[in-house]
Amino acid sequence: MTTTAQDLLNRLDAAEKKIDAVTKDGGGIEAKNKGYTPKPSSVFGAPTARMGESILTSRGFRLVNAIDAMQRGDWSNAKVEKSLDELMRNAFGRGVGPASFADNARLCPFGIDLLPDEMASDKDFGVRIKSLFFAGVDGVDPEEVAWLRQKMYMGGTRKDLSWLDSSAGGAMVGPPERGEFIDLLRNTAALTQAGCQVIPMPPSGRIQFPKQTSPSTGYWVGENTSITASQQGTGLTTLSAKKCAGITKVPNDLIRYAGAAAEALVRQDLTKTLQLTFDQAGIEGTGSDVKPLGIINTPGVQTVAPTTAATGNTGAVLAEGDIYKWPQQVEEANGQFEAYLMTPKMYYALLRRRTGGSTTGDGVFAFSPFRALGDAVNNKNINGYKVVTSNQIPKNRVQGSSTDNTVVIGGQMSDVMLAMFGALEFALTNSGDTPFASDQTWIRAILIGDVGIRHPGTIAWCDKLQTA
Repeated sequence: MTTTAQDLLNRLDAAEKKIDAVTKDGGGIEAKNKGYTPKPSSVFGAPTARMGESILTSRGFRLVNAIDAMQRGDWSNAKVEKSLDELMRNAFGRGVGPASFADNARLCPFGIDLLPDEMASDKDFGVRIKSLFFAGVDGVDPEEVAWLRQKMYMGGTRKDLSWLDSSAGGAMVGPPERGEFIDLLRNTAALTQAGCQVIPMPPSGRIQFPKQTSPSTGYWVGENTSITASQQGTGLTTLSAKKCAGITKVPNDLIRYAGAAAEALVRQDLTKTLQLTFDQAGIEGTGSDVKPLGIINTPGVQTVAPTTAATGNTGAVLAEGDIYKWPQQVEEANGQFEAYLMTPKMYYALLRRRTGGSTTGDGVFAFSPFRALGDAVNNKNINGYKVVTSNQIPKNRVQGSSTDNTVVIGGQMSDVMLAMFGALEFALTNSGDTPFASDQTWIRAILIGDVGIRHPGTIAWCDKLQTA
């Protein structure tokens, strides 16, 4: 071996020793000065990759991401959802009342106004949460949502619609073309439209409102005469946490290939279902440890007596002047009348009413849907009083063999309190014979809340009314 070759080998050996010194713990001047020990891959410049979702992501909250992470037990691609869940749990406090959520459940905000004070007091918090939610469904195409409904919830199968035997040529008949998916028409929530007050349910799951039930008494007294003592009466209105729950069965293909449209679909359906269930109980709930006491069953709420009462198998009938009994009774209770609640059928039956009780002929209409200049046509009212129409209002009240009677509610609707917990809890499973065999994930959603009335006397209702 020549001297030149030996020199090259010596130089290569020295270079390798320097590299070894740098990669050992504590070795290398550069490593000591910078406070870290580089790996061999770093010395040789090998590329590295960050696993999972970037913590710098700017995307929004997506429920389907949380569902997928819960299903796989891996949150590396759902850091936004995991952080939001942890934030909600810390804010509500674990182990206290309804905040004792299952470990396999996840939380997302149900309403900004229903969050605890420490969260709501942060001026930027609501803006950040809304931004997360809006970003989660940014760019949603309504037609894509309809297509997903059709594909996932209708099975995506093609039916042989031939009315002939396929072996006799029916198989040659092509499948029908499919139009866009037709959404289910749902009821309109009545209570919030009527102006009922929505308040946050505290983490303890119980909220009490002290109230005065009777006043003190004043007396006229003469000179040197003792004044009779009197005392105000007090009481409590208590609202406690009650669960409104539902289960949605989601095809796993929707989770595997979910986009923003699928996210909007899942959110919309879960939220609407629980909202209407809660709204229905607020109107006619029978009241128990598990269900709110609705308006029409609350003690102290006034009843309106129609001119023609229900009798036998016939429901009651409102005379033209009866409609003013609601404002009268509410004002006599020192309330301020704000709105009526009734079914659409009852509202338009009243608008068709003419003086004398007839709905036909040339008589003058008994009620005028008065509108101020610039008011929208759909601002429903009767002689200036606001009317909220909804099929949530009962229309199956029984009078003898008559089972299609309805009710009319009216009064100071802002006295009705809808206490709701600010987080929607959801959990999922794909185990069990049916979900596993059907390749589905079952999602359970829970809304917690209760209903109460500050002054029951400011609300009045009439039962078992005919609409014709």
